[in-house]
Amino acid sequence: MGGRRVTEANPNAAAAETLAPWDSTPESESAPHASTPMVADHRVIRELGRGGMGAVYLAEQLRPVRRHVALKVVRRGLLHPAVVARFESERQALAAMDHPNIATILSAGETAAGDPYFTMDYVEDGQPVTAFCAEGGLPVRERIRLIQQACRAVQHAHQRGVIHRDLSPRNVLVSVRGGAPRVRVIDFGLAKLRGGSPDPEGRVDAAGDADDSQTEVGQVLGTRRYMSPEQASGHAAAADTRSDVYSLGILLLEVVRGALPEGPFQQGGGGGGGDDEETRPPSADRPTSAAFGPAAIAGAVQAAAVRRVAGGDLARVIAKAAAFKPEDRYDSPRHLEEDLERMFGGRPVRATPPTRAYRFRKFCGRNRGGVAAAALLAVSVLVGLAATLAQARRAEEARRDAVAAAAAADEASRDAVRLAELNLDLFQQSVVQTQNLLAAVPGTADVRLKLLRQSARSLRRVVDFAPADDA
Repeated sequence: MGGRRVTEANPNAAAAETLAPWDSTPESESAPHASTPMVADHRVIRELGRGGMGAVYLAEQLRPVRRHVALKVVRRGLLHPAVVARFESERQALAAMDHPNIATILSAGETAAGDPYFTMDYVEDGQPVTAFCAEGGLPVRERIRLIQQACRAVQHAHQRGVIHRDLSPRNVLVSVRGGAPRVRVIDFGLAKLRGGSPDPEGRVDAAGDADDSQTEVGQVLGTRRYMSPEQASGHAAAADTRSDVYSLGILLLEVVRGALPEGPFQQGGGGGGGDDEETRPPSADRPTSAAFGPAAIAGAVQAAAVRRVAGGDLARVIAKAAAFKPEDRYDSPRHLEEDLERMFGGRPVRATPPTRAYRFRKFCGRNRGGVAAAALLAVSVLVGLAATLAQARRAEEARRDAVAAAAAADEASRDAVRLAELNLDLFQQSVVQTQNLLAAVPGTADVRLKLLRQSARSLRRVVDFAPADDA
């Protein structure tokens, strides 16, 4: 083909690729126009819009059941073999899938004029996921839940060997059914079908593709803002399941913030400007991997409401999903959806390095009641232990004081004994000296005898008074 197809941002043109309009145009059962397709057992009510490959109409199926359907037909002026082949690929992709979050193909065939067509579920109140989140004022947690539904739908497609390659808000519609929002992934017009048996894990690589011939090197297919760098490089055939993971990561970033931040996220993986600009050559103004790194994502996800839901894990999950290099992304939408579920459950996510400190924080956050009870018990034990140690310390101090007092008393007793012994020695010496002096004086024998008796009595009193020497 040699040309480039980049989806327009015009809602009227985009509506041609959706199941239902999301503008305010009222439904009117106008008479069919001359160019209105004629399909057996169907009555066309009105045109919903036109896109790059065909037109979509609101129609009423008349038989075997009466219901509104979305009728997609290749436009008469676009019956190029490559366009017809891509239309047939979309029909085959839808026919291969059966999932509540993917539009169901109801019938297929050719119009009375020979144009290929197929009919799908008509989602009457479907809105792009970004518009639904903004208008409904959904909390961050509920917005993430919608992306998880989209992840499950895309995972189902991958398991059937189908890569979407154009996941953008206009192709991820939300309607309310039974009071709960329900996501529908639509428009598989750019889907890549993988030949061979489907992979139950949903891993679809670039090898063995059934539609490589429909995408020439240099073609840029898809919505630039949500397009992976490898797809935006002009080598669309190199896109694998991780290209869809990238688009889901950008969608996740947009719904949690309310809008994509300025810079490379507005430009998309291929660089350049908004969706309505002409596509630049693949090498022009392409952001580097740093522009899509964890730091850039963390800076883009700073709202307090986001931090309350997931702390820093959400930024890391988005950074891994929207990594510049395919090998740095999640292998499949299932792994992205599982990491988001781990985040909600307070469990460690694959996108965060599994350090011990991180795992401990996650364990504490996941078991707050038990951790609080254990902490209270530990504090109680520590308080009791501290009180016991303080009491033991006071008892030890009292014992030491008693030992010191006993030692002091013992030393005082020894001092008293030594003093008594000294006094006794002095007394004895005094008696002996007195006896010697009196012996030299005649007629003092009686005095000397009396003195000796008195000294003996005094000595007995001193001996009786003195404490016993245990030593």
